[in-house]
Amino acid sequence: MMNLSSRLKELRDLKNRIVLITGASSGIGQAAAFEVARRGAIVVLVARNELKLNQVAQQCMLYSGRPAFAFALDVANPAAIDKTLSQVRHEVGAVDVVINAAGFGDMEPAVDTDPEVTDRMFRVNVLGLIYITRQLASDMIDKHYGAIINIASVAAKIPTPKAAVYTATKTAVVGYSDVLRQELRPFGIQVTTVNPGACCDQLLQYRRSRRRLLVKSCQLHCDASTGS
Repeated sequence: MMNLSSRLKELRDLKNRIVLITGASSGIGQAAAFEVARRGAIVVLVARNELKLNQVAQQCMLYSGRPAFAFALDVANPAAIDKTLSQVRHEVGAVDVVINAAGFGDMEPAVDTDPEVTDRMFRVNVLGLIYITRQLASDMIDKHYGAIINIASVAAKIPTPKAAVYTATKTAVVGYSDVLRQELRPFGIQVTTVNPGACCDQLLQYRRSRRRLLVKSCQLHCDASTGS
């Protein structure tokens, strides 16, 4: 049996390894795609925005000198996940590393968060991650090799106001990953959780939410003034 240090060293060597990244069209997912491409990986990019994905794929090929693949996918759709992962297995091969970076947040007070937004956030941030991981982990078990990297958030460790639902989703990711790590360790599969702070995309979303609140406040003020 390969010891732990040897296995970790092997996992860090990404040359010609197949690395699937969700949320790869922007933000952390895009940055991860560029980094693994620089290390010689064959990158499989997954996100909703096909145009941006193709642009990222072109850049990855320049970095790696190897093929890069783009698959348009909404990770909130289980049937679409089934179809896409089947395509990846057929067209690219077995995934060695998955980086689950797809996710979003809507920075609103808990009582103001729309139920549809809550539902969507859990489907993207948690359920999509779990569904993709379940399938790819099964493949990794068969070959006793693989790495799963789940992008959570510092919000799961340090909760802040106006992020209740987002914090709940990322806390779920941490808990799921902690148990998954114990279950997959006997098969030589590494499970890592990353808890980054706010990135540019998240700050932009926050500013947009603040603008929406200001617009809503102005509308309510105007309506009140008109009615008086």
